Amino acid sequence: CRFSAVALFLICVFSSYSQADENAATRDFHKLLADEWEYTLRESPTFASHLGDKRYNDRWPDRSLAAIARRHEHQRDVLQRLDQLPKAELSPADQLNYALFRKDVEKDLEEYPFHGHLIALDHRGGIQTENETADTIIFTTVKDYEDWLARLKTFPALVDQTIELLRAGIRERIVQPQIVMRRVSGQIARQI
Repeated sequence: CRFSAVALFLICVFSSYSQADENAATRDFHKLLADEWEYTLRESPTFASHLGDKRYNDRWPDRSLAAIARRHEHQRDVLQRLDQLPKAELSPADQLNYALFRKDVEKDLEEYPFHGHLIALDHRGGIQTENETADTIIFTTVKDYEDWLARLKTFPALVDQTIELLRAGIRERIVQPQIVMRRVSGQIARQI
């Protein structure tokens, strides 16, 4: 999930309210940001849960290699959409938002070939800390509990995807330092 994109989206939303008359470039840019916000929530359902958005509470993020490649291609499409926007027609605030958002997208695209996504866990997060998701959900309805149970039922698939990523990382010799991974076994033991 791209947390800086979230911050940029919020900046853009608040700046858009100050403009009574939006031109086409502004509308298109705001639509792109709104689309990307929704895309981020769909692709990062646990992030959505942390924000209190319950629409995706029944699923985990898809961390398969295929999904990661698909998201990379999506980022390329976003960059093309940005390139088609007439940046000069945006307000100064939106030009700044444009530049920051573009930098975020470009950074994601530049990092992809280095396969950092193959480092699927560390001592601060991964499948061994997914229980923390339950701490952020407010269980007030039957659906909240049904969603959590549905999420739990698909947890083995998330574990399998994580193993797939870690094995791919081993093949490419992209692994965490031993000192970092020492802590993970203790976290897993506490979960069991």
